[in-house]
Amino acid sequence: TIREIALHADVYVAEVDRHGLPLNLGRVARTAGKFQRLALRTVYDRCAVLDCNVRFDNCQPHHIDHFEHGGATDLGNLIPLCSRHHHRIHDDGWHIDIDDRRRCTVTLPNNTRMCSPPKIPWAS
Repeated sequence: TIREIALHADVYVAEVDRHGLPLNLGRVARTAGKFQRLALRTVYDRCAVLDCNVRFDNCQPHHIDHFEHGGATDLGNLIPLCSRHHHRIHDDGWHIDIDDRRRCTVTLPNNTRMCSPPKIPWAS
């Protein structure tokens, strides 16, 4: 019976940190979870776009690789954006990337690039 159930089951993987808190939800959830938001908050105190002063609490987690195009709700694919910059990404053709040091690069439709310095966590 267990084998039969396993053969027909949907399997979802949620990666957790060393304390068992979920950080990578894959495609199980579209929106960032509580622990993902807490982890992002340790790295970003404001919107990730260069020179934006909107505080983290007024930002939304954004999927760099858009969820509707197959992007995962994983910590490495999330970045906080204020409402204005979130709309610029989705509506005005801006493209955003981050590297392994969480350095954010925004490419505008005219190929102008804005790069932010790497984010340094202020808490662990």
